[in-house]
Amino acid sequence: MPLHHISRRFGLYLCAVLAFLASPAAANDASPPGAAFDVAAQAVISPTELVERLTAVDVVMLGERHDNPVHHQWQAWIVGGLDDAVGVGGLAFEMIPEHREADAAAHLESVEGEARAAGLGAAIGWEESGWPDWALYAPIVAAAPNAIVTGGGIERNALRAFAKDPSGWPRAEDYGVTSPLGAQEQAVRQAEQIAAHCDALPSEFAPVMVTAQRIWDASFAAAALRAKAETGATVAILGNGHARRDRGAPLALSHVAPEATVGAVGMVEVAEDPQLLTQAAMVEAATGSGRFDFVLFTPVVERDDPCAAFDKPKAKSE
Repeated sequence: MPLHHISRRFGLYLCAVLAFLASPAAANDASPPGAAFDVAAQAVISPTELVERLTAVDVVMLGERHDNPVHHQWQAWIVGGLDDAVGVGGLAFEMIPEHREADAAAHLESVEGEARAAGLGAAIGWEESGWPDWALYAPIVAAAPNAIVTGGGIERNALRAFAKDPSGWPRAEDYGVTSPLGAQEQAVRQAEQIAAHCDALPSEFAPVMVTAQRIWDASFAAAALRAKAETGATVAILGNGHARRDRGAPLALSHVAPEATVGAVGMVEVAEDPQLLTQAAMVEAATGSGRFDFVLFTPVVERDDPCAAFDKPKAKSE
């Protein structure tokens, strides 16, 4: 969900990168800032090698910090590279509600040229969604001009109901959502949910949030499989937490399509120049971010502290 508060400085940074993002050809130019890391080999690889390795899988899960423009640059660059190499048949987005897929298809089928990607946001009501500006995501669509677009988003009231009673979600059993987690795993995920909500989430709500997360993961996996119905590579665009192999959409996908191969790519911000990171620092950062097949280390985006509001003293009564 779009929880990050974008700072004024980030707004200036966004303006600086929009010129890059506006061009579909950017996906085929020099790679964006950052360094690619093969987690299994514990070795730095070139961006070209990363794309080559991703051509070997059925579904590529590209993570992101939603408000980091460099992450979207990387997504567009990778999608463009995959499209050049093997063709991208489908793009699945966390940010697009499933019920807007028909609107997306109607727009993509009726519009050509630059307006095809640029106008998709308006066609699906992006401005009311609360996500960062569509201009960050449009180049991803432009980089795969023949791809269909699917969405894994679930309407908030429906998700709330499903989180309380997952059996009400039609896909819950197939994707393993109704199967309880182990006690230790449940406790870890609940603690993470409380921390992710600035320690302001009452503990009794944590189990519901864990279930909601599992439903999201499954819905995003389902969107990826709908996109996979087309020929060529399939790429899912989703937050890092949903892209991680150990508990995110890749795990959910394995319940219904165990034969499908997945490449999970996390995008991790680092304060240092990514090109100067030591192998030990890369291993530590990659390990602490969840289980991915590859990690892209990128510069940090300066943002307001989303928990700052919880630290402010309460105003005195008058």
